[in-house]
Amino acid sequence: MASGNPLESAIARYDDGFEKLDRNIFRVEAGLMTFALLAMSFTYFLKIVFEAVIAERNFVDAFLLRWIHGTDTQVPPELLAQVHGTYSPALVAVVLLALGIGAARTIAGQRARGEDQSAPPPPWKVTDLALGLGIAGAFVAVGWLVVQVPSALMCGAIYAAALALFARRAQQRGELPVFLVTWGVL
Repeated sequence: MASGNPLESAIARYDDGFEKLDRNIFRVEAGLMTFALLAMSFTYFLKIVFEAVIAERNFVDAFLLRWIHGTDTQVPPELLAQVHGTYSPALVAVVLLALGIGAARTIAGQRARGEDQSAPPPPWKVTDLALGLGIAGAFVAVGWLVVQVPSALMCGAIYAAALALFARRAQQRGELPVFLVTWGVL
C-alpha cells in the first residue's frame, strides 16, 4: 500500500541512453577540470619553491643567517658565502631526505598492513632509506623540470603520467577502451 507522502515513495527514474551519455560526459568533464586544476597548481607551486630555493639570497639563507648571525642584514661576505654555498644546500637536502624517508616509511607501513606478519617489521630497513633517497631525488628532479621545461610541456607530462596511472584502474574495471578513447581525445 503506497503512502500519500511523496518522500516515502521511490521515484521511478527513466534511464535512457541520453541520461547515460549525460552522466558520462559529466564524469569526463569533472575529471578533466580536476586534473587541470591540480596539474597547474602543482607545477606553479613547485616552480615558486624551487626558484626561491635556488635564488642568490633565498629564504633558507635568511633563516640560517638570522640563526647564526642574529640578523640577515650587514653580514660579513665570507659568512654569506659559506651559508649560501654550504649550509643552505645541506639544510634543503636534509629536509628533502626527511620528506622522502617519511614517504618511504608510509609506503612500507601500508605494505605491512596488507601482509600477514606474525612478527612486527623492523623499525628501519635499508630499502626504506634507499626509497627515501629516490623520493628525495625525484623531488629535486621534478622541481628542476618545472623550472626548466615550459609549463605546457610539464602539464602534458603530468597528464601522460596520470593517464598511465589511471589506465590501470580502468583496465581492472574493464573500461580500458572507453577510457583511452575518451582521454585520448581530450
